[in-house]
Amino acid sequence: MIWESHYWKDDLKRQAKWLRSRRRKATWADGSVARLEKSVMLGFYAIRKLAEAAKISNVNVSREIQITAFPWSGKVVTRLNWHRIDELYDFESIQALTVDTIFLCHQFVHSYVFCPLFDEQGGLKGIYFTSDRYRNDRLHCITVEQIIELFRQIGNDYPSEQRWNFNNDKQDYEVTST
Repeated sequence: MIWESHYWKDDLKRQAKWLRSRRRKATWADGSVARLEKSVMLGFYAIRKLAEAAKISNVNVSREIQITAFPWSGKVVTRLNWHRIDELYDFESIQALTVDTIFLCHQFVHSYVFCPLFDEQGGLKGIYFTSDRYRNDRLHCITVEQIIELFRQIGNDYPSEQRWNFNNDKQDYEVTST
């Protein structure tokens, strides 16, 4: 359980700043891509932990985010071919998808596919991703700008009020943070 949240939130803001600085990078070595994956995955893990500890407002936990999705092509996604997204997903059938923050957290924490999306100049445009659960269903895509903004919003979210209600079925408190 997180006791003091500012350490986690300050790190999210640092990750947002680092991502912003990398948007225009023209060349990406393997180590840079690895740091990108680590930064994004740990950022979404931090958001999930902050949400579970009721250290961010419920409005940010349930915030709706527009992403895109591409349906699975029918070819089984495995540990040996996960990176061949052009063969595994139908990029001609783009779909708009509305998800919440926690959905994104779960997708990145349990990511099976994680592939950066670069623009024509080599700059970071977004990330293709999907979890082990959805790998044979669809591929998701989010822009780097959306990730930066979400990390900044959560990093600056300090709720001023909490309501605690004991749930007998769960034998624990449900917390609403505003």
